[in-house]
Order: sequence, then C-alpha cells, then structure tokens
Amino acid sequence: MINIETIKKLSTARSFQRGMEYYNSGRVLKIDVLDNKILAEVAGASIYKLVIKINSAEDITASCSCPYDFGGFCKHIVAVLISLTENYNDLNSIFKLQQIKEKEINKRIEDILINAPQEKIREFLIEECRNDYLFRENFLIFFSGSGSKMKSMDDYKEEINALYNAVSYRGLIQYGIHPDFSEVYNLAEWYSSSENFTEAITIYQAIFEVISENMDRVDDSDGFYDSEFTTALDLYIETINRAGLPIKARKYYISYLFQKYIEKNSDDMQEHYNYALKKICKHKEEFLFWDKLLKPYTPLELPDEDDWAEYYAAKQLILTRLFLLDKLNKKQEYYDLVEKFYKKDEQFCEEYVYRLFKDKRKDGAIKIAEKGVKLFKDHLTKKLRRFLNLYYKKDNPEKYKENLIFLFSSSGNWKYYEKLKRFCKKEEWQEMFPSIIKKVSRHSFDSKDMIIRLYLKEEIFDKAIEKLLCNCSLETLDSFQKDLADRFPDTYFSAYKRLIIPFANSKAGRAHYRTVIQYLGNMKKIKGFENEFSNLILNMKEKYKNRPAFLDELKFL
Repeated sequence: MINIETIKKLSTARSFQRGMEYYNSGRVLKIDVLDNKILAEVAGASIYKLVIKINSAEDITASCSCPYDFGGFCKHIVAVLISLTENYNDLNSIFKLQQIKEKEINKRIEDILINAPQEKIREFLIEECRNDYLFRENFLIFFSGSGSKMKSMDDYKEEINALYNAVSYRGLIQYGIHPDFSEVYNLAEWYSSSENFTEAITIYQAIFEVISENMDRVDDSDGFYDSEFTTALDLYIETINRAGLPIKARKYYISYLFQKYIEKNSDDMQEHYNYALKKICKHKEEFLFWDKLLKPYTPLELPDEDDWAEYYAAKQLILTRLFLLDKLNKKQEYYDLVEKFYKKDEQFCEEYVYRLFKDKRKDGAIKIAEKGVKLFKDHLTKKLRRFLNLYYKKDNPEKYKENLIFLFSSSGNWKYYEKLKRFCKKEEWQEMFPSIIKKVSRHSFDSKDMIIRLYLKEEIFDKAIEKLLCNCSLETLDSFQKDLADRFPDTYFSAYKRLIIPFANSKAGRAHYRTVIQYLGNMKKIKGFENEFSNLILNMKEKYKNRPAFLDELKFL
C-alpha cells in the first residue's frame, strides 16, 4: 500500500508540495486502471498524460508527458499518487475489480453475439467501419489479409514522422518524451498474423528508418530510440524469415540491408545492420550474394589509426569479409586476406589464430598467437594469451605461469590467481608472490585495493594494513574494515579520526552529511574507543552547531 511517506521519498520536496497543491485544486482529471497500469490525465500548462505501474510500495515506475527532468517524480505524478492514497485503500482490489469487470463485459458481448440477429450485427459493423479508421483496417486485415488500401513506404514514414512531431518542441524531443509507436506495431502485427508479410515488412522498415533519420532530434538517442530501432529491425528480419520467400525476393532484402550497412550513418547503426544480415542469411547462395556485394568495398589497406572513424569502418569491412570467407569455407581467399592484415590489428590476429585452429593447424595457430603477443600492446593480447594457455599448461609451464600473472593483473579476475596458485608448489609460490604484487601495481586499474586483497588472501595482515594506510581514504577504510579493524583497532580508529573532520568540512548538504554519518557509524563499531568517540561527537556538535541538517543526521548514530 502506498502512503504519503512513500510519495515523499519518490519526489523532491518541491515536487511533493506542488503535487499536493495540484491534487487539492482538483487538477487530476482522470484515473483509469488497465491491467496492472494506472492511466491518468492531469491539467497543467496543457493536459498531461501519465502511466503509473505499481508492483509494490517500494517498486513504483511512472512516466509523464510533461518536460520535467530533475530528481524524482514530477508534480503531476505526485498528484495522481496522492489521489490514489486518498481514494483507494487497496490498489490490488482495483486491479482485481478491473479483471472481474473485463470478464463480465466479455461474457456479455459473447451473449449478445449469440442472440443478436445477424443483420443487426452486419449493420453495426458497417457503421463502425465507416466511423473508425483503425477499426476498419483491423477488420479488413483480420478477415481478408489486407487493409483498405496498401500504403507506400513513404505513406507509413509520413505517419510515423507525425508521431514525432506530436511530441516535439521546436523540432526537438526532450529526454523522457517518446512517440507512441504501439498503433503502428499493432497494424504490422495484424498484417503478419493474417500472413500479409509484405505489408508487415514495409511497416517495420518504415519504423526503423524513421527512428534512424530522427536521431539528431532526440535527447536520448542511445536509450529508448536505440532499443526501438533494434526491436523494429529484429521484427523486420523475423517477418522476412517467416514469409518463406523465394531466393530472389530474399536477395532484394539482403541487398537493401547491405546498402544501409555501407551508408555508415553511425557505428551503432552499421553494427545493427551487420547483425541483421547475419540473421537473414540462411543458405550458401545468400552468403555468396552478400560476399559478392561486399567484395568491391573491402579495403586494400587500413587507414592510419589517427583517423579512428575511417580506421574502424575499414576494419569492420575486413572483419565482415573474413566472416563470410570463413562461412563459405573459401580457405585460400581467407588466408590471403588475413595474412595481409594480422600484424596490423589484434582482432585480425585473433581471427587468423581461430581459423588455423579450426583447420587443425595447432602449431601454426600457436606461432601466430605468440607473434601477436609480441606485436601488440599488453592490454590488447588477453584473448591471444588465453588461447596460448590452452597449450602452455602442458608444453611450456613457465610461459603458462607468466600468462596467468598477466591475465590476473590486467583483468582483476581472481580465477587466474587461483589457477596460478594451484599450479605452483608451495616454495615456488612464496618466491613468486612478490613478482605478482609488482605486476598488479603496474597493470591493474585499482592496484591498491587489489594488492590489499592479495595480502589478505595470503594472510599477510601487517603488509595489508601498511598498504591501506598509504594515501588512505575513508572509502578504503570502509572497504576493508571487516578484514582489518579488529586486528589493528588503534591504527584503524586513528586513521578514521584523522580523516573524518577534513571530509566533513569538504562539502555541505544532507546527502554529504549522511555519508559522514556512515563513516562515523563505522568508527563507533571499533571496540575500546567509546570515550574518544563520544568526545569526537561532542566536538562535532559544537563545531557544526550552525548546520541544523548535520545535527539532525547525527541523531541517527
């Protein structure tokens, strides 16, 4: 059950206050329940539409068509939530009531259809088809497989663009405001279910093309819109594959997707179209056709890496060509191409190793992988080293251990550490451990924390606390308190005491004060320092007596 306190937590103080004013002034115009969603309208500068989904008192999601883009829920959502708390005791009962009503209505419709004269039903349907365009289209598609008029791609795109225009402001669409594509998807699904696949394919294509063309207008291009683009493209491919089209027709769609891939509107779009081509091509003849399209575009050389966009685009074309040559088992062409580029980029080297291994040329694969490890920067060689370790464990133990140390220090993945420790004898491990520490300090992004964890794993606690105290922070103290505070209580409490005042002074605001209280709570847990802690709190109360929010938070200690 949601209550006022819950709503306050989900909104800012300002939004809550304004939402209460909106509720009290009767601005909540409409509340409907559909399935497990609440649909509402609230009067503001215009009529705003809301969708609220309540899974539990702690799990509430909501969206509003207003442009609000700050913390928590907007005032319109707050007003509706307040209305729900005021007017309904149990939302679950509303949902259940709605389901019962739906069942009753459906039963009533069934009874009417059984008993009503056929002529009357016919008259009603004809009248509804005249008055309601969407009803008419759904009726025609359901019973005949096609609508009243097959639309062109441009017709559909014009309608979808109109959805954008309906929610745009001066041509731009703000974050969190989305066109509603549901009716367009529904129409495509109707066509697909009645096996008019061509029309459904046309609609899905119109959707993802319009989304792509409007990316510059929206303030969320890699969120909602990227997801919708992928959904429409996936449905497009799925419908083509369901349609059972002859090879000539399928080649038309392969050619279309390839042209979109070559256009390179963006790296993301190119990646999506490449993925779509891999999903649509099923038979050798289709892969051959794709390869024929791609071959003229395959670069003869890689551009300079300084021009990263051109380099990346050329690299993807070569990788795609290698994929196709591998798929078609054109060995000689594959090897000719990969041998030309494998020294220039680690991914081509990995492809080369993969193909040699596939062709059971183990020694050749190891040789190329070893070349790659020498050629490329360390952080680019992880896959090559993992491959080599499949063989080094038995054939070259020293290189096996060297690779495990590198993989652990560069990735922070403890499975490599455990493998290495199991592989080494006890005396050897003791000698090797200092070199592992050195490697971690050079290669790891969070080397300090990893080194402390290494000392803890080996139960070298004095080294762990020594490392922790180097350029120590409250965050680091917090991270390792369970492991080290009981062993070194004096050191730990002193470190907290040295850092807590400067940290408290560094910022203002309730969120910061709560973090300070968290660290003070950690200090309080260290046994044997009760008097010192009490004195520290008294001093802080005096020092910050003009900060009521901080004093308020101190009450929680």
